[in-house]
Parts: sequence; structure tokens; C-alpha cells
Amino acid sequence: MTNYKGMWPFSNKLLEVYDENGYDTDLLDYNDDYYFIYRQKNQPEISKKIKIKSDLRIIKIIRNRILFPYYFKQNLKKIESYQAIIILYHNNFLNNCVKILLQKTKKIILIYAGSDFYRATKCELRNNKLLLNACSKIVFTNEGMANDLTRYYNDYFSKFTINHFGLNIIDCLIANSHKIQLTDKDSIKITIGYNGASGQQHIKIIELINFVIQKADTKIKLIIPLTYAGEKKYVEEIKKVVSNLNIDAVFYERKLSEFEIAEIRKNSDIVINMQVSDQASGSLIEYLATGSIMIVADWLPYSFWDDYEFYYHKTNFENLGNTLNEILLNYLEEKERSKKNMNIALNNFSSKARLKEILSIVE
Repeated sequence: MTNYKGMWPFSNKLLEVYDENGYDTDLLDYNDDYYFIYRQKNQPEISKKIKIKSDLRIIKIIRNRILFPYYFKQNLKKIESYQAIIILYHNNFLNNCVKILLQKTKKIILIYAGSDFYRATKCELRNNKLLLNACSKIVFTNEGMANDLTRYYNDYFSKFTINHFGLNIIDCLIANSHKIQLTDKDSIKITIGYNGASGQQHIKIIELINFVIQKADTKIKLIIPLTYAGEKKYVEEIKKVVSNLNIDAVFYERKLSEFEIAEIRKNSDIVINMQVSDQASGSLIEYLATGSIMIVADWLPYSFWDDYEFYYHKTNFENLGNTLNEILLNYLEEKERSKKNMNIALNNFSSKARLKEILSIVE
């Protein structure tokens, strides 16, 4: 395969996959500390740091909504031209970068996350048309979201494609199957959500299942991942509720390595996902790959799991407590039935299994 000069902005997750398959790929990224990180092969990294830090709301607004977009845009003008630019996540400020992007490439490929659409304001949805119009291809990870977005705009039908990608944590689980240890074997560990956003509805879930936890014959321990997307005030509210209810829980707040994330997946006996909206997160498939018993809200777009014949439970808040109680009463049977999910997830959602789909994005 001849080299394909392309840029994978805002995430380095697929950088290695493209490079290993004959593509010449650079990275444009940003994070909480740096508003611009540009990595080219055999070239010094270019990084620009935001030095203003404060807990004051007005300073955060100036920093995140004014300074960051401005300086990002100015530095974007300095990058090379590319045959393709792949954008992961439709951040609203990118709508103001369309002219520059079109000067740098004839092919803009946009990979959509659930929050880009479902949690966007009406104003953001209107402005997002600027980048959507400029795209050659819009990539979704499930058909449900593709249909929702195209119906909303009554447009872009010819641009969208479905790609499930390979999941890094599943690759990690495969590579480290004998290294990941099970901990606290005397308790049933229930994981609530997969990030710290209030839309995960941790508090509502915990309050609704508390009566089940308190009367359970087996020791119950909650695992609450809060490693990203969480506001400090909301995180403290979760901790306060857990403390007041006297529930045993472990909170993960710092950034974790892939191996540490794989350990959480492996050590989760039951997983509950009842967030407001979701694009069908790959995080949950990672839990299925370890045999976790899965509970998801019936309003979330996980019906495509049925095509793979995954075993899982759909419920709502009214019936959540009863669903969990029935699982605990039949725990050994539920664990056995959930084991079938392991091979399904490992064989269908690793990078190796999805390689052709990943590479097809730039075709």
C-alpha cells in the first residue's frame, strides 16, 4: 500500500493502527493543559500551553470559550496540508475552523460521538451544520444515531457510514488475560456508569438500588469511575450520598492507564448504565468482554447488541431495583449466562477484528 498522508486530530487511539498499515499519519490533539499539540514523524513536537488556571467561573469561561478557540485557530493555520483530516468529536469551536480545514485538505472525515448530537444545545446544533456541510464523510458507531442525526437535519444521508472500530481495552484484555488479577473476591462488585458526568445519573441509580444493597445476603461493593467529564461539585455530591447511605464504594478519579481500565472491567461483576443519552458506548462492550452482568436503560440505543446475541438486561428506573434484586437472587446462573458475551465481544470488537472497517474510513 502506498503511503497515505493523513492527520488524526484530537485523539491518538488509531494512530498506531494506521501507521502499521502503510499510512503516514500525524496527530493534532489538545487536552486540559495544552490547547495545541502537533506531532509529526521525525519532527519536534509543537505544543502550546494555556497558563491561566483558576477555579473562578469567569476565568474558566474566558479560558475555555475565548482564549482556547482563538489560539487553536491561529496555530491550525500553521499545519501542513493533508490528503485527509479525520476529526474525532464535533466540538462546537471547530465550526469556526472550517475555512482553514478546507485549505488544508479536500477530504474532512468527521467521527461523531453521542454527546456531540444528543447533548448539544439548539444553537450548537444549528452551528454544527458548518462542519457537517464541509465533510466528505460522517462516521457513526451505530445506525440509531446516524438515523437520528440525518432525520433531525433532513440531510447528510449520502455522507454517513457505520463503523464500530476496534476497542483498545479489548485489545488490552486479550494481551494481558493472564496478568489481570481479580480482587476482593468476597464481595459482588457493581459498577455505576463509566464517567463522572451528571448525565450518568449516578445518584439516582444509587438511591434506587440502596434497598437491594442493604438487604442483600452477600457483601456489595460499588465501583464508580469518575476519571473524566465530571464537575467537582457533582463528584462530591455522589460521595456524600454514598457516605450517608453507608455503602461500601471505591471511586476512581485520576486518569488511568489502559491496563488499569482493563482491571476495572475484569473486576466488575455487575454493570449498570442508566444515563440520559448514549451513542452505544464501547466501554460497555469492554465489560461484556469480561463476562460482567449488564443492565442498561431501555431508552438507550443498545438494540444492535441483539444482532450479536449478547445476553443483557434492559430496564427503566421504575424497575431497576427489582431487576437488580432478581439478578442477585439468581447470581450464579446470571454469571454463567453472561459468560457467552465474552467470546462474542472479543471476536467482534478487537482492533484486529475491525481492521478493514478502520482502514475504510479514509477510502
